[in-house]
Amino acid sequence: MKKSICVAFLLLCAFGVHSFGAVSYTGSLQVADSELEGTGFWINDNSEQAWFPATFSWTVTDNEDGTWNYTYNLDVYRADVSHFIIEASPSFGSGNLLNPDYPGTHYEIMTHEAGSAGNPSLPGDIYGPKFDIGDAAISEPLYTSITVSFDSDRDPIWGDIYAKCGNVGGTQNTLWNAGFLTADPLDAPSNGSVLNHVLVPDTIPEPATLALLGLGSLALLRRKK
Repeated sequence: MKKSICVAFLLLCAFGVHSFGAVSYTGSLQVADSELEGTGFWINDNSEQAWFPATFSWTVTDNEDGTWNYTYNLDVYRADVSHFIIEASPSFGSGNLLNPDYPGTHYEIMTHEAGSAGNPSLPGDIYGPKFDIGDAAISEPLYTSITVSFDSDRDPIWGDIYAKCGNVGGTQNTLWNAGFLTADPLDAPSNGSVLNHVLVPDTIPEPATLALLGLGSLALLRRKK
């Protein structure tokens, strides 16, 4: 009986999740709930009747082919979105960003430094792809909504985001997740958000990490014996 239960458990671990369809996680952060921070009209009510607080949302779906789809949506008040940055692990490169789909023509993967002229008010350095949007995403004079989507062979983990627009009427609009300056949570991917962080592409475990995991498993087996 115990042997049958063990076999069933192993089969469930290997195939159970995908038997019920693709795994998908959704979440969002809103200025109204103090989950997003920044500057300008995106964050602060300018007393115009049409004003609304910014929202950043995401859907991360297992493609069931060894890759994940990452889709991010940004809804903000007024002005175009110049660019936004999605954090990724330091080993993330162009070969890990597949099938990009966004209202722009260029992206670059690098470390974006706090204090740089191109990223005003950025609270800290962030590594990852920066998607240049330009003015292609203006929906109407007082409302902008953009979507950026791509596939990656990297599994989701919790991280940070940053976005900005051009200068509008002397006001610089910027936005980032409220948890930007806190340590990225190590919690497993889930719906919603953990400590105001966003699901972003993870890294592949380094050989040293894999070795430590192997030693831990071996030690556990020895204790059981």
